Amino acid sequence: ELAPDLFAELTTDKKSGDQPAGKSAFFRTADGSTILGQLAHLIGTQNDEKQVGRTLELIATGPMADDPTGDRLLLEIARGLKRRGGRLTYKGISPAVGGWLLTRLQKARSVAADTAANPAARLVAIELASSSPPIPTRELLLGLIRPDQPEAIQIAAVRALADDTDASVTKDLLARYRALTPEVRRATLETLLAREDRTQALLAAAERDELSLSDVEPARRDLLLKHKQPAIRKLAERVFAGSATAARKDVLARYQEALTLPAKAADGLAIFEKTCANCHQLAGKGFAVGPTLASSSTRDGTVLLTHILDPSQYVLPNFVQYVVIDKEGRSFTGMLFAQSATSVTLKKEKDETVTILRRDIDEIASTGKSLMPEGLEKNITVPEMASLIAFLKEAVAAEPAADSRAERDFGTLPGLIEPKRKP
Repeated sequence: ELAPDLFAELTTDKKSGDQPAGKSAFFRTADGSTILGQLAHLIGTQNDEKQVGRTLELIATGPMADDPTGDRLLLEIARGLKRRGGRLTYKGISPAVGGWLLTRLQKARSVAADTAANPAARLVAIELASSSPPIPTRELLLGLIRPDQPEAIQIAAVRALADDTDASVTKDLLARYRALTPEVRRATLETLLAREDRTQALLAAAERDELSLSDVEPARRDLLLKHKQPAIRKLAERVFAGSATAARKDVLARYQEALTLPAKAADGLAIFEKTCANCHQLAGKGFAVGPTLASSSTRDGTVLLTHILDPSQYVLPNFVQYVVIDKEGRSFTGMLFAQSATSVTLKKEKDETVTILRRDIDEIASTGKSLMPEGLEKNITVPEMASLIAFLKEAVAAEPAADSRAERDFGTLPGLIEPKRKP
């Protein structure tokens, strides 16, 4: 209980003995707010009813109760609890503290649902509201997944529902699937494929033609076709039978014309931002997830065309896609970005990372595929491909040469994913 003791020590005004800190309190300083936030998060990760209750009482009965710092500390406790599979509850706290907590959670649910509220405040409210027991927030979160809500709000709601194991969540997400925009659909697909029961329900719905899985990338299809659960494997075989795209060599043959067409590099910039920037960084645009494009081999048009249309023909070892399945059956995919003695970190599009403790990993394997999806020709015409290649060649030539095989810095990163813990 050292963390709660330290938390109490730092929120006590030494000038007046045992009284809570006043306006010059440590928690109102920048350093104090940071340190207390870290302590609150640590206390949450212990998922100990007594420690959490004591810390909540210190916040709720002192000057932080109605201060923005109190809200931030409550959120950090909630984040720590969720990392360990816990939730904010009213167990082990006094009625007064319970009333304060209830007020904060009710306010969070109100702000989350308020379309006139600041979007950033709504995102924080969604996170806090989803840290309470799921029943009070389930309908709220599902109600936020609709076209009239900002995309970021929909995605936050989907991700907040990821650890709600009630069967109704799966049913409601599937019912909304057809109406989702691409980014929200991607988040929903990850949520549905993260658990075996939801994966089976998703494939069954696709087999009944209730939704289309045409946007499931080949690497994910391969994983489903090789799934360890026979029921999921057989469903995947039926759903994806005959759905493979034309051979990559045929696509490459069709797009050879792009190497000879006149094109303007300036026109290719917009195509790069729309199609490539989620995983590649060039000319100050995009995210450095995939291999650097400023290497000598990528200055050749033929090589560029091959990498774009057949990304898995050859994948550098550092950029092969991996899948990690934890002991709860949740799956995570991405490049093996960092490793330590105790954890592995996967990196996905837009620099998103997830870290899983080695002790919680049930299975880890390479897919043999590139993180870059096949089928980009569906969104790029031959003339547009000519413009994209022109832009890539010009931009690459303007940047210093880089080694695309350069090793990453393998170390421990934040964003730890931990399974639920039995009490």
